[in-house]
Amino acid sequence: MNEKLELLRELAKLPVFSNKTVRDLIGKSSQYTRLVVYRMKREKLIKEIEKNKYTLHEDPLLVASHIVQPSYLSCLGGPQPPSSHRATPDRDSCCHHP
Repeated sequence: MNEKLELLRELAKLPVFSNKTVRDLIGKSSQYTRLVVYRMKREKLIKEIEKNKYTLHEDPLLVASHIVQPSYLSCLGGPQPPSSHRATPDRDSCCHHP
């Protein structure tokens, strides 16, 4: 149990992680690592973003720029409701100036 908590503490420091990250942290085989990740997913301790990309975090802005590299977020000038966040600005967005 302590090993799982320590692993989760280390993974919480990362916005996104993979099986390789977990394998490096626990120092076990790839097969055992897949079992550990599967169990953490089943227990809803981690969320799968896409194949072999996981997170413990709920904030999409924290995770978004770490899914595809290189990437960035724009037009985020301060706290805004989640529905107003845009990955790609349109013509009427905050980035266009008259």
